[in-house]
Amino acid sequence: MDDFQVPDWLLTEILARLPLKPLFKFKCVSKHWRSLISESYFARLFISRRNNKMQPWTLLFSNMCDNKIRYKNPFVCNSHAALILYPEFTSPSFSLSFLPNMNRKLRILASNNGLLFCSMTHTLKEDVELYICNPFTMQWVTVPNPPHHCTNTVAGFINQANGNYVIVKLAARNYYPASLNFEVLSSTTGAWRVNTVQFPFSNSYHVHMEAVTYNGVLHWLEVENQIIIAYNPEKNAKKCHFMNLPNDRIKMEFGSLLGVCCGCLRYIQFELYQVRLSVWVLLDYDTEEWQLEHFCDWRHVMSLNDVKYFNENDLITNYGIYVCPLAVHPFDLDVVYLKFTFMAPNLAMFSYNLRTQKLEQVSDVSGCVIPFVLPPWPTPVPCVSLLDS
Repeated sequence: MDDFQVPDWLLTEILARLPLKPLFKFKCVSKHWRSLISESYFARLFISRRNNKMQPWTLLFSNMCDNKIRYKNPFVCNSHAALILYPEFTSPSFSLSFLPNMNRKLRILASNNGLLFCSMTHTLKEDVELYICNPFTMQWVTVPNPPHHCTNTVAGFINQANGNYVIVKLAARNYYPASLNFEVLSSTTGAWRVNTVQFPFSNSYHVHMEAVTYNGVLHWLEVENQIIIAYNPEKNAKKCHFMNLPNDRIKMEFGSLLGVCCGCLRYIQFELYQVRLSVWVLLDYDTEEWQLEHFCDWRHVMSLNDVKYFNENDLITNYGIYVCPLAVHPFDLDVVYLKFTFMAPNLAMFSYNLRTQKLEQVSDVSGCVIPFVLPPWPTPVPCVSLLDS
């Protein structure tokens, strides 16, 4: 039966029940199907049928390369997701191979609302190409480079409800900082601007992870001064807020993580000398009130779990070995993801359940990962004219 013989209301009901990936492929069937799927009513219908379901999500390795290239080092992986919990992220349906110049080194710099901010670097040259892309619709747009090229930067990416996009880059380390220089690109202007903010600390600063987006504000965990750098490029680009970490934490530079779970900021720390994992939740953003919601002796956790390549004495005798938190589950308060630095050459990633204290290997490799949540309806990439103007 031809599609024009099927009433639009029935065809719409049928299409709205399909998974997202094949649904967008069906836009190529005919102009009529493409028109139906592109209507705002169809998007609302599709979302309403999935409101009672958890959004599909995964963890993406920040450093990746083309499928044809095997692992070159522990932190360079192919373009598959690091965590396969939903069929939407299985190969080959989920891949970034549609991006140009896939022979270059691909790095995911940030993720927000179903879009990725990526860079492509030539292995023998310093030139870098920047992209914003949607891995499901395979749409992408080139982003102009900032005027001052710096290889050691951390990024933040905000995709706003009104369709505007903001990218922020910040030098990852500065030994003599009198100020912070935020490089900001807004889709409303299409040009990079440098916003300088005074840095009121005498120590150098070090940010080793990309920004966490929470309520439209970018948050970087700064480990030298043990603070959170909170920056809102749209509300007040000339100022930033320096937030305190929990008072009852152990001051240490590594083994800590900032993330968002169930709409709350969480801070995770592995305390090396006490061999303890602790998790805090931010109860009040304005007063910066933290609450310790979980802590455990890691030696006890390991005694409850059979983990290969593990020598319990390592945690006691070798202070250069520790647990490295990688990510929080975006929808489950009980689950965090981590790796053990003593497990080379086994570079597995584990999930840890705070309630049951169960460890489970979820990936054969680990590295820097970025949570990627699939929105109920695909987010369009920014208009090319805005970014190229």
